[in-house]
Amino acid sequence: MADAGFSRQLDLVAASGVSASTVSRLIYSGEYRPDMRTFERLGDALGVAATDLFAAHAGEVHPPVVGDLPPLAAELAGMLHPDSPLADEDRLMLQTVIDRLIDPHRRVMRRRSSG
Repeated sequence: MADAGFSRQLDLVAASGVSASTVSRLIYSGEYRPDMRTFERLGDALGVAATDLFAAHAGEVHPPVVGDLPPLAAELAGMLHPDSPLADEDRLMLQTVIDRLIDPHRRVMRRRSSG
């Protein structure tokens, strides 16, 4: 926070638009899990990627992200990463469900990206 020029939490609150209670819980509570939009707003104010903040908060080493991902994709990347705090069986179940959901759309997306 200080590295980004914010000497007080209230300065970060004002710059990001995130509530003071949310900033405080992020700093002092390891249990608090805000949504990705909160990380985006804080990241914009701090000058860092939301995915990096998400990964740092979760205590994981986040894989490098190529390009800008939509918030949901960034959140899923963090959840599916091997160092995610999710249990292995939960991560596998989530990956299986998502894989089945998007499988019918893969052929369409391949044609679109190669054309």
